Amino acid sequence: MKKTIKLVAVVMVIAMLALSLVACAKTLNGKYTSEVDWVFVKGEVTYEFKGNDVTMTTTTGIAGFEKNDTKTGTYEIVESEENADKLVIKFTFGDDTTTYSYSEGELDGEKVIIINGTTFTKVK
Repeated sequence: MKKTIKLVAVVMVIAMLALSLVACAKTLNGKYTSEVDWVFVKGEVTYEFKGNDVTMTTTTGIAGFEKNDTKTGTYEIVESEENADKLVIKFTFGDDTTTYSYSEGELDGEKVIIINGTTFTKVK
């Protein structure tokens, strides 16, 4: 009986530690968008985050023609391996995983995230 109680206690401690690690994971929620305006190309990139899932929609317009592309996948925000003081975001779309620099904050009173130097504003 004592062994069973000890075993249950150890399992509960391990479960609580695992849940606390998951709870510390950084996640985003909502849509973030950034516009592109080059000479002949106009476009928009939108990320929609839910939990650890992400949908990336790219809209590109060239000389009056518009093309939409949507990808779904997962993401993870973690410490940079090169610099523990910085964060990176890892996107996985299908078999492809790509890592970019990441930061977040506010710009002109609006919530923003910065991915690989591009500022994305939260859509209200």
